[in-house]
Amino acid sequence: MSIEIKLSEVTGLRLKEFRTQYKVKAKDVAEMLGKSPAYISKLEKGQIQQIDKIEFEKILNFIANDDDGIIDFLKNLQRERI
Repeated sequence: MSIEIKLSEVTGLRLKEFRTQYKVKAKDVAEMLGKSPAYISKLEKGQIQQIDKIEFEKILNFIANDDDGIIDFLKNLQRERI
């Protein structure tokens, strides 16, 4: 059973900011996933509204080059809310 994460336009924007913070190209993320760069663009624009949890973690871990990429992403979100 896969768990789906709902994405909003804001989450997509935060994903793009996270990726650029780590200086990772969208094309490299797409290549790692076996998807097109357009797929990453749509994720970052909030045009894809649901993603498999495992795939989302894989993206975040790849961007952060760390198995805790999702934790870094969530910490960034938390800092923005303060």
